Amino acid sequence: MSPILCIGAAHWDIIARTDLPLAPGDDVPGRIFRRPGGVALNVAIALAAEYTQVHLRAVVGQDAPGISLIAAAEARGVNCDRVIRTAAPTDSYLAIETGGRLFGAVADCGSHEAAGERILADLPPGPLLLDGNLPAPVFLHPALAGRAIVLVAVTPTKAARLSPAIAGRTVYANRAEAEAIVGHLVLDAEAGARALLAHGAVEAVVTDGGRAASDGTVTLQPPAVPVHNPTGAGDTFLAAHLAARMRGEAPAAAMTAALAAAARHLGRAA
Repeated sequence: MSPILCIGAAHWDIIARTDLPLAPGDDVPGRIFRRPGGVALNVAIALAAEYTQVHLRAVVGQDAPGISLIAAAEARGVNCDRVIRTAAPTDSYLAIETGGRLFGAVADCGSHEAAGERILADLPPGPLLLDGNLPAPVFLHPALAGRAIVLVAVTPTKAARLSPAIAGRTVYANRAEAEAIVGHLVLDAEAGARALLAHGAVEAVVTDGGRAASDGTVTLQPPAVPVHNPTGAGDTFLAAHLAARMRGEAPAAAMTAALAAAARHLGRAA
């Protein structure tokens, strides 16, 4: 498989997890831990685990958290030679999970947001993956013309910025993000994938939580598993599907592999 460059967010995830119900102002027992995160880095790590050659382009501080983040990514098989180092603090993301669901999160991603179009400087040949946290002008930058591009929607609010940029590109989104991109209601993942394809995407894969995922032709139901580890499950699904497609696997096999990988991620304790 050709090396792929993942471009976008890389930071430390700080996860606070409890099995107890939460309401504003509550103070409950649980676990707090740290692990590498950010859409681009999550996907890069998961792709590397699929024996894909993966490079990362992200903005990471020269501080101690940045040094340890790069070391953690490289230990997981991600080539970080193209990471942009900055004097600003390394970004971080704080999530609170309860009962297998995300209760709320805060993203402190000033370094990533400040990079702007500089993140596209001196791109190597080969396929690119761009995460939807990047500013809107990046997706239409001339440096991307004629490239094999994978676009990753990250939230419904940010997904709308991908709308003018999806023609001829592969798009991964959930149902609500697909709605934001195409600008109208879609009832399920299959409808979302078909709407993205009609909007110009060359390939589109849409998930819908615990309901079926679809690429517009293949629609499969995910296995039912107890959910312990929700943060990053979508990135794991994407990486497994993309790696399978890059290996030349058929759409049904790729979807099956992606749903199985996401189920394993959701079922892990951490």
